[in-house]
Amino acid sequence: MANYFSLPSFVLYVAVGCMCGLWMKLTYSKRLKADPAAMYFGLWFFLTLFAVLRAVGPNGLGGMDAYGYDLIFRNLEADRIDRMEPLFKYGTMLIRYVTSEVFVYRFVCYGAIAFGYLFFLKRFVVSELSFIPFILMVFPYLRSFNTMRNSVAIAVFVIGIVLFSEKKTLRGVAMMVASFFFHRMSIIYIAFIPFYYMFRKSNFQNGKKLFVFLICYLVLGYLAARLLQDYIIAANLLSSEDNSDMYYISTSVNENIFSRIPLMFQHILLLGAMICWNSRLPRTADVNFLRLLIVFDILIVPVSVVLGMWRSVEYFYIPRLVMWGYLIPCMVRPFTAKSKRILEFGLFAVFVFWLCFRIAKEWEPAGLLPYVPIFLN
Repeated sequence: MANYFSLPSFVLYVAVGCMCGLWMKLTYSKRLKADPAAMYFGLWFFLTLFAVLRAVGPNGLGGMDAYGYDLIFRNLEADRIDRMEPLFKYGTMLIRYVTSEVFVYRFVCYGAIAFGYLFFLKRFVVSELSFIPFILMVFPYLRSFNTMRNSVAIAVFVIGIVLFSEKKTLRGVAMMVASFFFHRMSIIYIAFIPFYYMFRKSNFQNGKKLFVFLICYLVLGYLAARLLQDYIIAANLLSSEDNSDMYYISTSVNENIFSRIPLMFQHILLLGAMICWNSRLPRTADVNFLRLLIVFDILIVPVSVVLGMWRSVEYFYIPRLVMWGYLIPCMVRPFTAKSKRILEFGLFAVFVFWLCFRIAKEWEPAGLLPYVPIFLN
């Protein structure tokens, strides 16, 4: 069965996104008084099973690369598994040594991915946030149907970020560095460690100062990335058997960075919101740390675009949603209660539209549609 557009699957994904936003809202509801740990476990279990119990097959069913990962696990073919980063490779081999059941393998991988996302949310989400943005938390998870290895690396990285934010520095740095050995894309985000120590005392609460800082460093980052790209290509540093790294890094050689505006749109929008409402954000250590994450994430965009690291935009996808969760109450605060409800409904519609738009753009290249449960395949 090949991948094809399926309206029921499309609607299912949007419904799951809305359910995630509602679930997060209920988790912190003062009326419901639910046990947050139990609610997070329930969401983790649902998301894990949602990924594990989908049918996967050739021709892109269940994710373009999903069938390839299943074959790697089943057969452990040296020419394929040896191309994997060491921690992902040996982790796969260890699970294969214990069991030949591919659903166990998927459960471990997708359980780790869901855990990483929710671990970050549990650390930074508070009841005063708007939970509308969490409708979108399903999107990077859907992307993991195709990019499982990269998504595992992201999960490991954000776990490291949480530990780092809690002053468990050694463990946090170890996890962030370990993510590189699950997927080499992490190398660009490991740079957050020196960035944090360089700018942790900077005053990014002033919108104008933040704007000037970002413009200056975005230009410097772009120029540095172009120089690095030219050097790597000239020195042929990334030559390999499949030459995929050289292909990715050279795709933007003759491109104008503004041709990649759609890729950068979500960062541009968040940057505008932060500049406008930055001074209204709560002045807490957690928000300051989160702001530093987002500033770094925005600075990395031109670098990742130039070097062909398109998947890097998913590393701080969840932190960006949390920042939106903080910003939306700041945006609607000056309005009357009735106006707030209208604005919040409008924002809800915008986030649902953006989820629909992203699924519509990604379903074919990523093989996200149709979603077929294994018991119906």
